[in-house]
Amino acid sequence: MDSLNQTPTDLPFSNDQVNLTALPKIEDIVFQSIEANYYKVFYIKWLLIALGFIAACSVFWIVNSVVLAQLDQAPLVFQYLTETLLTAISIYLLLFGCFWWSLKKKGYALREHDVVFRQGIIATDILIIPFNRIQHIAIHSGLLSRWFGLATLQVFTAGNHVGDLSIPGLDLSMAQQMKEVVLRSIQKEPFVENRFEDEA
Repeated sequence: MDSLNQTPTDLPFSNDQVNLTALPKIEDIVFQSIEANYYKVFYIKWLLIALGFIAACSVFWIVNSVVLAQLDQAPLVFQYLTETLLTAISIYLLLFGCFWWSLKKKGYALREHDVVFRQGIIATDILIIPFNRIQHIAIHSGLLSRWFGLATLQVFTAGNHVGDLSIPGLDLSMAQQMKEVVLRSIQKEPFVENRFEDEA
């Protein structure tokens, strides 16, 4: 009853303004680049894709050569198939360049209360996941990555079984160290569910 009789000025309430200039800035984060060996994995994968392109183009060339020859269009065979091949090569080089540049832009950082990942080709996206939102963390290493001693660190939050964050191109020992740091931090900061996700 006494609390009901208190005036608003007597209630323990404060809403001080936050000094935005004193907050940590994204620009101050020192991002670590992915391991140089990961580029070797990238080149091998795209070499395999190139071999697939060559095989597909070869089959396409042979089949269409036979068809055009039967239609008495032999003079058009070389011109038509050459244009098709050049188009396929252009698309391949464009995709290769985009994915290669995306590797150059990738970076990660581990802070006291969160893990940060940077990616993007034209626009740069920065993803920040607080430790108290992390439900599970795993290390994945494919055949090629394992061959070069690399791994991908996958971070999972509530309601997502695919993985909210994947940091590729990590040295295997570094990935294990990061996992241990995150797990220790999770124990200190209890998991907090997002009520907006629960209501959806």
